[in-house]
Amino acid sequence: MCDCVKMINKQLAERNLRLEVDLALAKNQLTTSLPLHTEFIDEAKKRRGQKPPHMFLKYCPFCGEKYPDLK
Repeated sequence: MCDCVKMINKQLAERNLRLEVDLALAKNQLTTSLPLHTEFIDEAKKRRGQKPPHMFLKYCPFCGEKYPDLK
C-alpha cells in the first residue's frame, strides 16, 4: 500500500486536519478505502431525512495505486 495518506496527513497535521480513512466490507472482503463525501445540489429536492451517499475509492486518488484487500 502506498504512503500517500500518511504523507498528506503529516502535512495536514500542521493545520489540525487529517484525511478520513475507512474500512469497508464488500463481498465478504474487508478493504481499506478513502471515503469521498457527496452533497445535494438542490437541498429542496431531497427527501426528508435523506442523507447523501458516500463513495469509497478503491485506488489512491494521489498516485493511482490499488488499495489492498484485507483478508
